[in-house]
Amino acid sequence: MKGVINEGLRLSGGVGRLARSAPDEALQYMDWTIPPGVILSQSAYFIHMNSDLFPDPHVFDPERWVRAQESGKRLEHIFVPFTKGARQCLGINFSRALPCGFHTCA
Repeated sequence: MKGVINEGLRLSGGVGRLARSAPDEALQYMDWTIPPGVILSQSAYFIHMNSDLFPDPHVFDPERWVRAQESGKRLEHIFVPFTKGARQCLGINFSRALPCGFHTCA
């Protein structure tokens, strides 16, 4: 059931771009220096539809999560429907618990 939920979240798009900036300091990423105040953003859509990360990204395939787990690949590290870090969605745990309640009642 977790694979079905994850796959639905992966394909649904969810949250739009989330802008971030470091207004007072330069950030170093590999060979690049990002000046203070530059606004950066990421899109969950482009991550979830990247065929290098999710083969056949437009196909609803809940088994991809089972196959990944069996092969030791952790898709959760690249799965961002609720974003990540200190500003991730506060409802993430509720959204994970709710389907389990429906499953046990059925």
